[in-house]
Amino acid sequence: MACTSNRQGRADGGRGIRSAGRPGSAGRGCSLALLLAAGWLLRAGSVAALEPPPLTGRVVDRAGLLTAPDAARIEQAIRRLEQASGGQMAVLILPSLDGEALEPFSIRVAETWQIGRRGHDDGAVLIVVRDDRRIRLEIGYGWEGAINDARAGDIIRGLGPYFRAGRYADGILFAVGKVQEFVTGKPLGASAPEPPATEPQAKPPALAVLVFIILVIVFVVALSRRAQSGLTLGGSRAGGFRGGFSGGGFRGGGGRFGGGGASGSW
Repeated sequence: MACTSNRQGRADGGRGIRSAGRPGSAGRGCSLALLLAAGWLLRAGSVAALEPPPLTGRVVDRAGLLTAPDAARIEQAIRRLEQASGGQMAVLILPSLDGEALEPFSIRVAETWQIGRRGHDDGAVLIVVRDDRRIRLEIGYGWEGAINDARAGDIIRGLGPYFRAGRYADGILFAVGKVQEFVTGKPLGASAPEPPATEPQAKPPALAVLVFIILVIVFVVALSRRAQSGLTLGGSRAGGFRGGFSGGGFRGGGGRFGGGGASGSW
């Protein structure tokens, strides 16, 4: 719609006299529209784009979503992926994006961090946004053949049940394992996290609970009577990593990204 509308009246014989009525109403409307547009542009320009945080390690948890042992487990899994494939992977966890769209931000992170080797572009970045409940997996150019958008979507959908169950570390480990499987053809095997139950477990009857408690008591008493006390049940999840979420000296190798990957929510 034009901003000016000064049409000549035809009843005046073409002498250029303006038509009577509401003079200047179109001009006032146009001025108001221009003011509103200018205000919107100023507001949009005042909101700076969210800057990617510095790359301090393979796992950058800015939301406090992971415990230190869980972060160490993920760090170890990524190291195994790197040894098996030669590429790189990093995980970024944020509390919120402050209203910014996930995809433009995630590609900025990937381009800034440059995960993957220069010339090979064999990298992946997993971004988790806690409060927005959003996930994005960015895939480098060199891995797009092995992990196309459909496979990246499968990874995102696969880790959703873990996140919904509150098992964030296991969900991230699942994603790292699937990246390794697609890139190298070798799954994690026994070290892969156990998948969450797809259906809620039925409440056990009271008698079964009582029998279970009795068996546990008998087992504990039997253990206490053993002469040797060096029996260990389970192992440490920290794997020797203490007091930190970064890998120390880790940095991107110059890998490039072109927007391949997938997004989802949980």
